[in-house]
Amino acid sequence: MITNDFYSIGEVAKLMNVSVRTIQYYDQQNLLSPSAYSKNNHRLYTHQDILKLDQIIRLKQFGFTLSQIREQLMEATELHQIDEYLKRQEAIFEVEISKMLKKKEVLSNFRKEMSTMKVIDWPLFIEIISMLQNDDDHYWVVKHFDKEMYDKIKENYHKKKGDQFYATMEKYCDEIIKLKQKKVSANDPRMIKIAKNWWDTLLEFTNNDIELIQQMTKISDDQMMQVHPTMKKFKEIENDIKLALENYFKQDNKEEYQ
Repeated sequence: MITNDFYSIGEVAKLMNVSVRTIQYYDQQNLLSPSAYSKNNHRLYTHQDILKLDQIIRLKQFGFTLSQIREQLMEATELHQIDEYLKRQEAIFEVEISKMLKKKEVLSNFRKEMSTMKVIDWPLFIEIISMLQNDDDHYWVVKHFDKEMYDKIKENYHKKKGDQFYATMEKYCDEIIKLKQKKVSANDPRMIKIAKNWWDTLLEFTNNDIELIQQMTKISDDQMMQVHPTMKKFKEIENDIKLALENYFKQDNKEEYQ
């Protein structure tokens, strides 16, 4: 192409793979005025105009608005000014990337949960997605309870209380694991004391609802749940806590009838 040649708006649009309407709009926005007009008052552009159009297109691909391109980038007279605008846009991209990665994580976790279900249950799906989006890592709990039972949990449940509950239960798991490493049996008073504390914590969290406790015990059988840090520890000491609880209940019954 010869620099001094003029190009019609249609030729420029075809060359740059944009619409004629886009070029006209850039003219209206004082971004790309034609260098000349034909006798029929048609817009004419030079090779330099085409380079400017290319500049606008590239900057738009970086997420800059037309007003930013017109008022900031094209008006910049120093390299450091352009670099500052680019740095700001880069920071915006970092935030957007972080948001997209979070959405991807939510989607991935939701797919995993959905794959374990046998029927489509949109109210349940929405509940799980909502918990995932709010960084509530107890989202898996909802699928283990029927609606009436889950509504009962939800009425009294909040994330802080849930976090405290699982932190306490994990502490008991750690205590039992240490005792197991010392070959302490389930009928040892130390084991029974931990079992009592375990049971009391469970009763407090569930408001003494035995039916809810029975449903909660099924959670440990979920293959997806066995990767959860607390549940991994619980699986390790599950039999020990059951035996220690049995000994505690026997002991408690004896004391009751004495």
